[in-house]
Amino acid sequence: MKTFKLLTAGLAIITLLFTSCKKEEETQDETANLTLAKTSLTLKVGEYEKVAIKTGNGTYTATSSDITKATVTLVNNELTITALAEGLATVTVSDAKNRTADISVKVLDLVVPGEHITLLKGNTATRTISFGNDYKVATTDAAIATATIANNLLTIEAISKGNVLVTVKDLVSEKVQTFSVTVESQPLALSVATVALTKGEKVAVAIVSGNSSYTVSVADTAVAAATVSGTTVTVTGVGVGTTKITVKDADDKTAELSVIVNAFSLTLERNAVEVNADAAVEVAITAGNGNYTLQVADNSKATATIVGDKVRIEGKAAGTTKVTVKDSQNKTAEITVTVKPRGLSLERTALTINAGTTAEVAIFSGNGGYTVQVADNSKVTASVVNNKVRIEAKAAGTTKVTVKDSQNKTAEITVTVKGADLELAKANVEVNVGATAEVAIVKGTAPYTVSVINSSVATAQIIGGNKVRIEGKAAGTTKVTVGDDQAKQAFIMVTVKAASTDDLFDIVEGEDIEEEDYKNERVIEVKGSASAISGDIVLPARGTVLADNTLEYSSVSSVDFNNVKIIGEGALHSSRNLTKVLLRKVTKIKSMAFAECDKLKEVRCYMNVPPTVESDAFDGIAEDAVLWVPRGKKGAYEAVEAFSSSFSEIKEM
Repeated sequence: MKTFKLLTAGLAIITLLFTSCKKEEETQDETANLTLAKTSLTLKVGEYEKVAIKTGNGTYTATSSDITKATVTLVNNELTITALAEGLATVTVSDAKNRTADISVKVLDLVVPGEHITLLKGNTATRTISFGNDYKVATTDAAIATATIANNLLTIEAISKGNVLVTVKDLVSEKVQTFSVTVESQPLALSVATVALTKGEKVAVAIVSGNSSYTVSVADTAVAAATVSGTTVTVTGVGVGTTKITVKDADDKTAELSVIVNAFSLTLERNAVEVNADAAVEVAITAGNGNYTLQVADNSKATATIVGDKVRIEGKAAGTTKVTVKDSQNKTAEITVTVKPRGLSLERTALTINAGTTAEVAIFSGNGGYTVQVADNSKVTASVVNNKVRIEAKAAGTTKVTVKDSQNKTAEITVTVKGADLELAKANVEVNVGATAEVAIVKGTAPYTVSVINSSVATAQIIGGNKVRIEGKAAGTTKVTVGDDQAKQAFIMVTVKAASTDDLFDIVEGEDIEEEDYKNERVIEVKGSASAISGDIVLPARGTVLADNTLEYSSVSSVDFNNVKIIGEGALHSSRNLTKVLLRKVTKIKSMAFAECDKLKEVRCYMNVPPTVESDAFDGIAEDAVLWVPRGKKGAYEAVEAFSSSFSEIKEM
């Protein structure tokens, strides 16, 4: 519609210039022709006219062939064409199907007395005054529009919505022209009508025209959020779906923005992996919509779990399978999984074994279905029992055992078979003087030989082809060595015990001894060597004195002194196996009697009166040695320096 008003005759001719830009898109019937309400317009400078798009195929654009003469904006399928300067221009409209339609625009620079001017808020209009010299201009409401004159050019500026009268007066001729001005709100228009984004994404939309003080509201905040700053609306995707955002300005003009929040495409770091059996690999989920689930085509080959935003795949057995990842929006992605066979590894690859024995070698890793093959079955046989290779040695020599699994992986064991070890039924024998003992030869290679280190203590011989007969000769210890035809050896430690203490000791009457302390006493002396005496011994009941150095360096473990009253100097010196001593009637213990008996821990005194003791009698005994004394006699024994300084503790029995 044309809008104008004639100015009164004689007033200056005013040319109205103003601009505005609009743009809008709309979708219509895809097969429609593009038709407009008008195909030609005639406008005065500063005027504008709206032309509707009657039919078309949506997504319209509009351009002017000469924007210095006329401009065009498109809002809600309606063109607004504004005249700027005298001349001709063509406005071309096109749609989504590339159909076009034209409007011929003719712009005239006319002044009509009594003209009515319509402006959009924020725009200006100018008129050139062609007569007169000195002018005065006024408006009825400067809050709506202002008017100024400079160099015969009248400029009207639209401030706010409303109607005013503008009066121009020639101060010389006093001619007056009055015309009305209507200020309309700017149409509220956005740079786009629709935005598409994904969850978490932000998109900025410009407000291309409007009336400031903008606000926004969202129809469905579960889908999108929106904020406005200046002339920019920022849209944020919240959840998958569609909604609308309404923008409103200070003049209650509104514009709608359609919002589509799309689901993310489900993408993975990679879509194919290789993994060893019993190993694991992770694949990152690079994009998706959360709440991921997994499905494995063949769980015997691999398993899969979600760990954070990663798919963890564990190989189970050689082969291929697929893992399908699915998100909350039913988007899917696949991972092709190739599980490589396990390497076949064994506990060991070399084994030495004695003939007649069995050994097992564990299969540490492999692919099941194990079989074994022996290069020389005369040397060994082999079988698989519970993931172990059981090898039985047959004869001395070397051979190989080959292990194979279901994936044809192989591993070898080199087996060396040694002849049977020489084995005896016993390794330790005790025998009394004059008695015999027999030890069976359990394993070995006949014929056998035997030798004795100290034949004065014991003798030995082979009887029956597979027995060793040992005969005790004198109290003491020795070692018997048995050898076989394969030069293998085995040993028997022999302890020969005296049949009685009379076999170990002599009793010497005291009147024949020069030692004053021993006069009229019965002195105990060793018949042979003290070093041959071992074990627990009880001194002869007839003896009252154990002579000097009698059991020095002996192997006795305990001594019951029986009726002995005097223990001679160094009597048991350095008897390293001595652990226990029983003193029943002792009255005197001479120098170094028990010195260096470093295992002596227990000494029991049954005498109510402590014996006389040389200070060094117990030098070098065990640090934790304990002296046991009769009840109530602890104080008396503690008063004896040799006892209190040599024993860690004195206790009452």
